[in-house]
Parts: sequence; structure tokens; C-alpha cells
Amino acid sequence: MMVEKMDQHQGAISFPFPARSHLEFPPQFAEAHAKCPVSRVKLPHGQEAWLATGHDVVRKVLVDPNFSRALAAEHENRRLTPAAILNSSLIGLDPPDHTRLRTLASRAFTARRVERLRPHIVAIIDDLLTAMGKHEGPVDLLEHFMRPLPALVISEMMGVPEQDIERFLEWSAEAIAGPSNPEAAAAGYQSLIEFFGKLIEDKRRAPGDDLLSALIAAHDEQDKLSDDEMVALSVLLLVAGHEAITTVFSWFVIILTTQYPEHWKHLQSHPEDIAPTVEELLRVVPRTKIGGGFPRIAREDTELAGVRIKAGEAVIPAMDAANRDPVVYGEDPERLDFNRSENPHLGFGAGVHFCIGAPLARLQMQEGMRLLLKHFPTLRVAVPVEELKLTPETAMRILLSVPVTW
Repeated sequence: MMVEKMDQHQGAISFPFPARSHLEFPPQFAEAHAKCPVSRVKLPHGQEAWLATGHDVVRKVLVDPNFSRALAAEHENRRLTPAAILNSSLIGLDPPDHTRLRTLASRAFTARRVERLRPHIVAIIDDLLTAMGKHEGPVDLLEHFMRPLPALVISEMMGVPEQDIERFLEWSAEAIAGPSNPEAAAAGYQSLIEFFGKLIEDKRRAPGDDLLSALIAAHDEQDKLSDDEMVALSVLLLVAGHEAITTVFSWFVIILTTQYPEHWKHLQSHPEDIAPTVEELLRVVPRTKIGGGFPRIAREDTELAGVRIKAGEAVIPAMDAANRDPVVYGEDPERLDFNRSENPHLGFGAGVHFCIGAPLARLQMQEGMRLLLKHFPTLRVAVPVEELKLTPETAMRILLSVPVTW
């Protein structure tokens, strides 16, 4: 039976839900889901939206073209944080523009092409960890490993010249970290935009065997991509690549070494279990402070789990809550099961906005974990987890530092 919208308005609950600790997922998600997998919520800036928490309804929001990212990108007053959301390029588009850009970019992220990168990525990881091992602990795992890894990998894919990598790393770290001074983050983004703009000019004169040269060819030979779209796509790939490693992979290591040390030790002698371990952690570890993905706006009146959604209303797909749906993951969905046989998690999204870099992110996490275990089998976090600090002014759960020793 359809639930009338007015009844839900009267019970709007404040969102985002506060977390009492870094490793706790707010219990309000489960409480809301138990009442209805679609709830009415009030956002920090006065707007209201629908919060989808059930696995089926979240997947529908992500897959159904009736729920538009492009429309949501036009309505900044619906955002969840004071900072503007990066809506350029793939994130803020719907088909057919999204399809055109994604088709071009996805050529660089096929499973086969990414697999060919494995030896080079392994060499990058090995070099970073070897250099880190020359320091006496505690050292910052983010500074020495988690931040430079994705930047070095994506710079290789994009064809960033070796002499520019150091500046490239500085700008990307500034933009991604989301410092308390938003002007600094904006300056980092602007520097990257100008950097990629110049790099496109250089690649046009002297193309190479890299993604940026391929995108330029698509523009010059097929007129499928504008220079602005190339720049926006390049920045997005860098941002998304950083997010998966600095936000998620850091927490994987923290959780395994502090809460599951026996499994960390198990993985040293059973590297074949690293891949399913990564998948289970992708299911459980929240990426954002809000527990939800980018909002969508309904194009037409529709229904979710019996709830009436009117055209123009925003829906927030809470992937982290969906990944804890007891219908899919059993009576104790918070429990990590590293032997889970089926794991249809939404850690990389679903539908047309499924993370284009998922194969690359998985490779970096799997090889990163394998080599961390090899270089530092006794790795441990050097401070209590509750003393770790998150970067302010960003919706992502990016840590300021992760001091480790061994």
C-alpha cells in the first residue's frame, strides 16, 4: 500500500545521523529502515529529502533513469554539506551525455587493461613501502603510502611527465584533503584544472600511449569530447582515485590491525583470501560521514517501497545502509564475514554511475594489502583509534593522518 507523502513529512527526521565513534555506523539507519526502507529526512540547510536505506530500493534509485543526477547537480540548495559537490563530468550527468563520456573513459579501465598494469602498480607499491620502511616508526601511513599511491598510478595512466609529478601530488593532496580552509581546496582544484589544460596542449603536440592522448584523439578525430570535458574528466579520475584509497583503504588497514589481528595474521599465509577480505570491507566500511551517496531527483511521480515520491523531490541513496540490509546480509549485518560466499554490495554504486575505476581500485587495494603484509607483518596503529582525526569541511571520511609502527 502506498504511503501518503504528507504523513511522511510530519515525521521528517534530522539527517545526517551523528556517529559516536569512527568505527560505529549510526544506529539511526537501522532504526529508520526497520520502520520503512524509505524515510523522510530534514537536511542541514533546511531542505527535505527522502532517504533510501533498503538494498532493493537503493539499487533502484541508482539504476532507474527516473532518478536523475543531472537534475540534482543543478540544485545546490539540496546538498548535504556546506561545501559544493563536484558535479562536473560523469558525476553530474545523465545519459546520453554521460554515456558518451563514460564510453570514452571506460576504455582505460577495462579489467584486461587494468590487469596489464598490475606489474607496474606492484612496483610502485613496493617502492613506496620500501621507502617507508627506512624510517623509524611511528610514521604516517597516509603521507608515505595511501596518498601518493593513487596519484602515482593515475599520473602514469594519464601520462603526467615525471618532472611534474611532485607538483601534481601537492595539488592533488591539497584538493582531496578538504582542509578547514575551503579557499586552499579551491586553489588545489584550480591548479589541477590549469595543469591538465596545459597538459592537453602538450599532448596534442606530442601524443603518447596514455589515456589523455586517447581522449584528445577522440576530440580531434571524432569530435566527441571538448577540452573542458577532458579537463573535468581528468580531475574527476584523480579525485575518485584518491577517494577510494585514502578514504576506504586506510580504514581497511585500521580495522584489520586493531579489531581483527588474527585475520591480518591469517592473510600473511593465505594471500588468496585477500580479495574476498577486500570485498567484505568494501561492504562494511562507510566512505562518507553522511552514509549516503549523491542525491538524485525524481523526474516523474513514482513509488519506492510503497512510499510516494513526487517529481522534483530528492532521494538520497544510502549505500552504506543498504550494505547492512538484514534481508540480504542476515540477522547480524554489522558482523564482518570474510568467508561470505555472496556479496552483492553497493560499495562502488550501481547502474550507469557504477564506479568506472572499480577494477583499478580493487587492484591497488589487493596488492597494497598483500605487500603491506609482506613488508610489515606486525604493522599496528600507533595511537588509539578514537584519537585519529578526520579532515574537516568534507563529506568523505578522510583521515588527517594514520601513525603506524611495526
